[in-house]
Amino acid sequence: MYADTYAYILYNMDDYKNGYQYAKEAAAINEFKNAEYNERYCQLLVKVTTLHWLKKK
Repeated sequence: MYADTYAYILYNMDDYKNGYQYAKEAAAINEFKNAEYNERYCQLLVKVTTLHWLKKK
């Protein structure tokens, strides 16, 4: 799926916020049944929430 590949590219470019949106879409389309898509989604979710949390401090 292209959305997951694009999410991976954005992850490697440190664009976590945009990558998260694509990873979420890819995982949801596959009903969260694909382990690789779920892993990428979780990686980006951690990055996005960590950055958000750090900005609040």
